[in-house]
Amino acid sequence: MLTTLFGRVKLDTLFDELKVELEHFVSSDTASPGLAKQAQRLASSASMLGFGNVTKYCSRFEEALSGYGQTPVTFDEVREVCLAALSEISARSSGGVGIPASTVVLG
Repeated sequence: MLTTLFGRVKLDTLFDELKVELEHFVSSDTASPGLAKQAQRLASSASMLGFGNVTKYCSRFEEALSGYGQTPVTFDEVREVCLAALSEISARSSGGVGIPASTVVLG
């Protein structure tokens, strides 16, 4: 479905860009300025590609950092979800079949 919408080359580029964003986020320090903005940007990118868990956790983390979150999550929890997404993207790019399993969009 995403391949039909974007085309293979564009989709591969979007996954590569998400991978870079995820790598940057997981290597961030919890005291990094702009971490909430980074989480918000990552949630948006992940959502477009169907990584529902990344979207959910990054959104909750961004809300918590901004002071209006009702379901706080820790940076370690978000990092774990991001690392799992990185693993799936790596599997996909090294010959894995199709879109990663976590691309199920949460309701």
